[in-house]
Amino acid sequence: MATIGLLVSNPRIYYRITKLLKNHDIGFRSLTSGEIPPSDLLLLITTKSEDSMILENVEKLYISADTPNNYILARITAFLHSRITAFEEIVIGVDPGFSSFGIAIFGDSVLIETITTFNVQETYQKLVQVTKLYETDKKIIKIGSSESFCRTHLLSILLPYCLEHKILIEEVNEERTSISSLPTDIDSKEKSKDVIAAIHIAMREGEPLHDYKREIKEGEIKLLQEKSRQLTNGKISISRYLALQVAEGKLSLDDALRLHQSENCAT
Repeated sequence: MATIGLLVSNPRIYYRITKLLKNHDIGFRSLTSGEIPPSDLLLLITTKSEDSMILENVEKLYISADTPNNYILARITAFLHSRITAFEEIVIGVDPGFSSFGIAIFGDSVLIETITTFNVQETYQKLVQVTKLYETDKKIIKIGSSESFCRTHLLSILLPYCLEHKILIEEVNEERTSISSLPTDIDSKEKSKDVIAAIHIAMREGEPLHDYKREIKEGEIKLLQEKSRQLTNGKISISRYLALQVAEGKLSLDDALRLHQSENCAT
């Protein structure tokens, strides 16, 4: 889907714009003067002196050596948001890490945006925001298969939302997703392992996930208790009951720490 075309012959301007687009994961196609434009071209970035294309239903963004990057990015972002209904399918890949989550959003197999979040609630809110923003009938959230209490907590609140809004949620084998090379049309520079994994997860086939239950192992309970001690510099170790609530996705670790403190204050 070659939504954006770039027609610029000045090497300095061309290099600056391609770097800007790649750094923000905005897909584009380089064009040359006289070339027949692709049929799905919707936005042409060019200079006034080079614009010789007579195109119907194509928006044009004129730039020069003095055009600020922020202005260019704002115009492109506004354009993409105005075209969101053009997507037939939105796929969101999620890599649930222990301290951070990677999110990758694809529109009709083209990477639109990558996001890093740092807790379950922030991740959930971002996924809700994205699914409401992109108004298309087919939305799929693909989540990595690695077991963790963060993943369990996210699924416990995400599954009801997806069922209510008819959003398909799939589980994807995330083996080697954080170390595999990305396709050549996706720039991997300055991308975290979580984001790289999320991109791979979004591109892989998954299995529909309608319900989620798993056996909580004793080692995970101890790990959560150890994590509570680390977060409080050894001052607090949550109870086994609270750790189990976190492992089952009923509480966040922050909630468990607050409950522990309130219970101790009450006694």
